[in-house]
Amino acid sequence: MSCNSKDVKKTADLVLQQSQILETLCKFGEPRLTGAYALNLMYAPDIDIDVITADPKTVSRAVLDNLLDQDFFQRYEYGDFARWHFPNRPKGYILALQIPVETVRWEVEVWFLYEASKQEQALMELVREQLTPETREIILNLKHQKHITGISKHDISSADIYYGVLRHHLYTLDEIAAHIQQIRNT
Repeated sequence: MSCNSKDVKKTADLVLQQSQILETLCKFGEPRLTGAYALNLMYAPDIDIDVITADPKTVSRAVLDNLLDQDFFQRYEYGDFARWHFPNRPKGYILALQIPVETVRWEVEVWFLYEASKQEQALMELVREQLTPETREIILNLKHQKHITGISKHDISSADIYYGVLRHHLYTLDEIAAHIQQIRNT
């Protein structure tokens, strides 16, 4: 799994470089790479970025206009999760940008937030402190299993896998799914 993860990260680097998304975002706020990219646990073709700003709504719209003018991405989606809050999602605005790379559809999710998510920061800290080569392989294998079985990120997220493996010592998708269900039932 590590080899595949390295290849995915190389392609992610290429998407970041060619799109110049970080350079664009720096004009509007403080972009931070998060998620699997920042943790070196990439499996899926997606990149997560948070932009901390005093005015997420205005800034997200300005960034969208700027990116549309650049004409790099194939698809642009905008979401308002400040007004229409969704469980396990930050309160803010999101741009989901898509671009095909060879035969793979890549997605760059950019969240515009008033402040960094404490939940996200805690997760990143947990992974950085507790990840070992063995648990890294387990996590990447679980991400692979999730992909081939078609399990949605809304059913089992990467965060669910990280917490499952590193905090609760759960090593199968069934164990993680049962743990999620137990939490939802309490």
